[in-house]
Amino acid sequence: MDIPKTLQKIRENKKITRKEMAEKLFISADTLKDIEYGRIRLTLENFLKICQVLEISPLNIIEAKQDERYVILSQKDINELNRICLKINNQANYINDNHGTININNGENND
Repeated sequence: MDIPKTLQKIRENKKITRKEMAEKLFISADTLKDIEYGRIRLTLENFLKICQVLEISPLNIIEAKQDERYVILSQKDINELNRICLKINNQANYINDNHGTININNGENND
């Protein structure tokens, strides 16, 4: 099973309609349908957003694909992943510098 289909099945199992999911992703229901059916390529950004809405770990989805041992990323996806990692690293440095804590669920600083 491919990743978009897996995400679709999880969405359906959680009783989230395509329309509800699309609204949370700020895309149309038709665009989400095209992603789920593979007519539009699932970008890293949309993959991460969908996982967030479904409250699942992206790693669990990738690791569940036991028939494949790698993920093919475009240069745009690699750049986006690097940007996200840099942002996380910068937030961690800020937290360490200020001896505060962070709520991972919403990113608010809880000093």
